[in-house]
Amino acid sequence: MHFKSLRIIVFLVAIATLSLSWAQQPRDVSRQLEDRRNLPPWVPGEIIVKLRAAGTGQPQPMPALNLEDTGRVLAGDERLYRLTQVPSSAGGRDDPTMDVVRQLNQREDVEYAQP
Repeated sequence: MHFKSLRIIVFLVAIATLSLSWAQQPRDVSRQLEDRRNLPPWVPGEIIVKLRAAGTGQPQPMPALNLEDTGRVLAGDERLYRLTQVPSSAGGRDDPTMDVVRQLNQREDVEYAQP
């Protein structure tokens, strides 16, 4: 009889421990979400570019904009470019990513660009 009551106590302690850890998870998630609010909604220095059909399908070099092709092609045949010079304040007020996106969207060989 003593062994059975010990098993019940161990079982109840295990349930209580699990329920306490589950109760703490929403706070952890909300803390992570709060931390993300301070980050820019894009990766500083990385730009997704969809090029218009140029016949060759090769990436266009864009040295004038300080962009390099990462070689990564995304699902919509978009290419991932990276700024070659990203300031230490990237993601802040002086982040050049959005300026380069605006310049790319004005080019005739670019269908669209987004950070």
